[in-house]
Amino acid sequence: MRTMRTFVTHTLVRSFLTLAVCISLPLIGSIARATDKTRGKSKAANTKKKSDKGREKNAKSARNSKESKKREDSRSARNAKSKKEDKRATAKRDKKKDTRATAKRDDRREKNSRNSKSRTKEVAKAVSTKDPRKMSRKEKRAEARRRAAEEAARRRAIEEARRRAIEEARRRELAFIQALRDDTIKNIQNDDTTGEDMEVRRAAIAALGDKSGTVVVMNPKTGQVYSVVNQEWGVRKGFKPCSTVKLVTSVAGLNEGEISPETEANYSTRRLNLIDALAFSNNPYFQSVGGRVGYEKMMDYSRELGLGAKTGINLPNESPGAIPDEKKGFALNRMSSHGDNYEVTPIQLAAMVSALGNGGYLLTPKVLRSEQEKARFTPQIRHRLNLSQKVIDDVLPGMAGAVNFGTAKGAQTPGYFIAGKTGSCTGQGSKLGLFASYGPVGDPQLAVVVITRGPGQKGKIAAGVAGQIYRALSHRFGPAPKVDMARIPTIPRQRNPIVTEENDDDATEETATKQSTNENGTVTNTNDSKVQTIIKTYPKNAPPQQKPATPAYQPKVIVPQSNPNNNNQQKTNDPTKQPLSSNKASDGQRLRIVPAKP
Repeated sequence: MRTMRTFVTHTLVRSFLTLAVCISLPLIGSIARATDKTRGKSKAANTKKKSDKGREKNAKSARNSKESKKREDSRSARNAKSKKEDKRATAKRDKKKDTRATAKRDDRREKNSRNSKSRTKEVAKAVSTKDPRKMSRKEKRAEARRRAAEEAARRRAIEEARRRAIEEARRRELAFIQALRDDTIKNIQNDDTTGEDMEVRRAAIAALGDKSGTVVVMNPKTGQVYSVVNQEWGVRKGFKPCSTVKLVTSVAGLNEGEISPETEANYSTRRLNLIDALAFSNNPYFQSVGGRVGYEKMMDYSRELGLGAKTGINLPNESPGAIPDEKKGFALNRMSSHGDNYEVTPIQLAAMVSALGNGGYLLTPKVLRSEQEKARFTPQIRHRLNLSQKVIDDVLPGMAGAVNFGTAKGAQTPGYFIAGKTGSCTGQGSKLGLFASYGPVGDPQLAVVVITRGPGQKGKIAAGVAGQIYRALSHRFGPAPKVDMARIPTIPRQRNPIVTEENDDDATEETATKQSTNENGTVTNTNDSKVQTIIKTYPKNAPPQQKPATPAYQPKVIVPQSNPNNNNQQKTNDPTKQPLSSNKASDGQRLRIVPAKP
């Protein structure tokens, strides 16, 4: 029974267990599946969470890396800047240190040099102050060598300074000359040549050559302007007249009765009259005359001869020039010989010498620009000079003498006499050479005025330019006019006359010459050398003075002779109706001056 119960019990237990197993297995599978599913979700969630954490970690790591790199870059930049600043500071310190070291080194060297020089001087002084009689032979030789070396060094320094000064002066001079030439060329290219006589213009340009200057050529009887080369300087620019102002002084002195052609003056050991003074441009003579005439009268005659006013030429922008303000004493005397504070244009000078050549008519210059103007042209007289014909005639011998044997010999023209006056001085920032002239004497066909500028320019150079023009156009003069040879000096009265113009008209200023004029007409010039020159004029009623003996040197003058084969019609004497002749010169009339053997 017991066994049966045990058996049943066991069977029931097995059955229950079997049933339980059968029931629980699906549940267990379902639970297992649910568990697996839950576990998978949890794993996926964990995986996603891990992935999110990883991405967040990576992003944070990237941010940290970027920030770290940025901090590293900033640190590197700060380090680089710090290094650069440190480098600059170091360089500055080194430079300052080197500067101080250099300064100290230079100070030491200078100190050593001073000490060495001082010691050398002390030794040299000791040796030089030592009594030569107590010197040994060796000391004497050393002293001689030292002195010779010092003298040689001094001379080398002087020569080097002189050489450098000469080179610099020459460089400046060449630059100035080139600037003047360029200005002249530019002005000539800009000239208005309408109505000009091209033959005359070509002759004037050829004569001027490479010189810096201007040329005016006009008819002294009609006022017709044949050519103005460099119109900017010839019409629109005023120049210091230099010694050409002596023509004004001569006219004033003659018309006021202060001098006469026979009036003589002592200059050094020689006697001068008006002819000599004009021919050789003697400054003291005209300083005396100007001082006697006075400022007011000098200005009156300047205006009478057309200075200080426009000529009225039909070219634009003509300059009126200028006349000086009131002057007294030596300033007045110098103004009368040098033209101080005057400004004249070449066209004014041409009108002035034309008036002296045509008998006293101050004409208005005019350029005839067309054939119609030439057909209708009549000379326009500004005014008749308030001078006697004798005064005008008395100026001629001095002007002719200047060309025949004086300062203007370069203007000589074979077969004809030319009358003119030179001028040489410093004005308008350069040396000036002037020549105002007309010719031929007796029948003036041309008035030629030349002004040259630049280093070394003088009146004789300007006269040479004018001479080339006269000679180039002499075929238009016709036969040589008859002249009174008594009024045309062909030789100087003295063999070695004194020419003061060629010494540069500014020499008086440079030597600080002082001049005084006494009531009796005595003029005293005193310069730094304590040498006095007395110029005393003699009145007309003074007793005749003994003239110097005739010099042994007497040139033989062959006067132009008339050509018997020449039957040209005699010209009218009316000064306003004689145009420039185009007839060729006769071969039978030429002037030759043949110096005889002494």
